[in-house]
Amino acid sequence: MAKKVYNLIILDESGSMYSIEHATVSGLNETIQSIKSAQGKHDDQQHFLSLLSFNSEHMTWHYELAPVSGIAEFAGEEYCPTCRPCIFYMTRPAPSQAKM
Repeated sequence: MAKKVYNLIILDESGSMYSIEHATVSGLNETIQSIKSAQGKHDDQQHFLSLLSFNSEHMTWHYELAPVSGIAEFAGEEYCPTCRPCIFYMTRPAPSQAKM
């Protein structure tokens, strides 16, 4: 039976990230590739990915407990840093994280 590995990535989508938006998306894709590589090296592991972006106005779940093998490169079209200041927004419970 494969050991389940849960990966959670949280992206700041506040205005301070605007100038490094492309670097952030690139780094995210490198991280996803690293997770896929780890799964490929360890047949006894099954990796899942949850990806959350947030700013003062919203939280967006891009993936929730998705098998990493089925995740394509993140295009970043849904990641759009705003000019609004980031107020700590991480107090909401994650809907599917309770399923783990």
